[in-house]
Amino acid sequence: MESLFTNKCTYTEENIREMIWAIQKKKFYICGIGFILILTMLEIQELVENGLSIATMIWFVTAIVIGLMLYIVPARKAKDTYQRYQIIYHEDLESDTLFYEEEFLVKTLQAKAEQKFKYEQIVEVKETLHLYLLMFPKNMAALIEKGGFVNGNEKDFLRFIENKRKA
Repeated sequence: MESLFTNKCTYTEENIREMIWAIQKKKFYICGIGFILILTMLEIQELVENGLSIATMIWFVTAIVIGLMLYIVPARKAKDTYQRYQIIYHEDLESDTLFYEEEFLVKTLQAKAEQKFKYEQIVEVKETLHLYLLMFPKNMAALIEKGGFVNGNEKDFLRFIENKRKA
């Protein structure tokens, strides 16, 4: 049986980073940014009332550290994941995803693993610059590389996957 769509995806560090940024809970960023805004307001108040002081510098450094953490933690997680794949497989992990009428199959080439999914299992489709992420419960995702279609194209695929999710 021939697939309706076939996608090849390489798990590069960039693709893994995009995936992690996309699936990171929005609450994480909202709380972090909210905390930075509160610290900034406290800094300004301290600066206006007392001029430059130790407390102002502490608020400022804390806001910078939290801001950096919002960026560094997901980037580090992507790097660690990529390095783990390199240690295990000695090359970039690759997957072929074949989409049929009733289900789709993800084949991880290096691990020689196959996993079948029903379209009803997809809870959300997220889009990044280079990927579509077919999201499943518990923050699991199948990566679909936009430029990786061997059979079909990304415009038709997106329409197809949305129709299958609604059916």
